[in-house]
Amino acid sequence: MEITISKDNNILVTNLSGKLNSTTVTKLEESLRQHTSPPLSHLVLNCQDLEYISSAGLRIVLSLTKTFAKTDWHFTICCLQEHVLEVFEMSGFDSLVTIKTSQEEAKEKLS
Repeated sequence: MEITISKDNNILVTNLSGKLNSTTVTKLEESLRQHTSPPLSHLVLNCQDLEYISSAGLRIVLSLTKTFAKTDWHFTICCLQEHVLEVFEMSGFDSLVTIKTSQEEAKEKLS
């Protein structure tokens, strides 16, 4: 998995590429730790190049959702490929986390 992080004003954009599973979830946790404990900005998780998400990946999404729910900052996921979106829908995560179709849409109300 490749992770690219950039900051746009008060929005942290994290681009994920590859597979988010039990092997790679630690890498994402470490990359986000300084920004999510406690949250220091809004977080957009861009999953345009995310090919696969396992239950371990869903657990970090749930953890981020809970962390951000306690603050004035927002957590949004965007650009899910159809087969990854299906995992979110089948697991009910689409009702727990804000999902947008584009990065621009995800950032629109956060600035």
